[in-house]
Amino acid sequence: MRIKIVLLLFVLLPLVSFSQVAQNYYKAAMIKLVSKRYSEAVQDFGKAIKEKPNYIDAYFNRGIAYEHLDMHEKAIRDYSKVIKINPSMNEAYINRALLYRKTKKYRLAISDLDMAIEIRPDFAFAYLYRGDTYYTMDSLDLAAKDYKQLLVMLPSYLRAYERLATIYYKQGSFEEALQYALKLCELDSSKSDYFVLRAKILIGLQRMEPACKDIKHALGMGSNEAAELNALYCK
Repeated sequence: MRIKIVLLLFVLLPLVSFSQVAQNYYKAAMIKLVSKRYSEAVQDFGKAIKEKPNYIDAYFNRGIAYEHLDMHEKAIRDYSKVIKINPSMNEAYINRALLYRKTKKYRLAISDLDMAIEIRPDFAFAYLYRGDTYYTMDSLDLAAKDYKQLLVMLPSYLRAYERLATIYYKQGSFEEALQYALKLCELDSSKSDYFVLRAKILIGLQRMEPACKDIKHALGMGSNEAAELNALYCK
């Protein structure tokens, strides 16, 4: 029995050693990642993965380092490896989706965001990212649905109000657009673009007096677009 225990220790010690080596490389890589030394971080993450081939955190964070180096395909491969190891890690789907969107692979981005939402339906920003992707694809009704869901979860999120006002303005649904534009300007009165957007919606409704009031306000904030609208509608 004593001989068996000794042999077992000899078998286990190298495994513990390899695991510790991988962890040391990973810690060094994380320090370099935080310090924005991305190329060096990639090298150390690679060494950690060599010691521990299914080191999920190393793959994930190497993907982030690759993103910072604009090495998008390599980042996508690392996020794909993470998903293969753990198909329930929604952060990997989110990161891969954003890279797919950045590289104009919109359908793949939507597929990943669908999966991320299925895994974590309470993660509000997944709806934002999917809404933005649909918006880029000009699938405005689907985008609007996601922005509305985002507002259920984050009722004061400005970008959702801006996008919804813009979508309904583009579709000619001026009354609905106005409701979101009114709330947008109420929540943040510091941006001239919001007043310009509301003015354009009011022009669509043929409500010229309040439209020109918004145009004058935006003009006072230095908006070039407001200057153009002022010349056209508020002489």
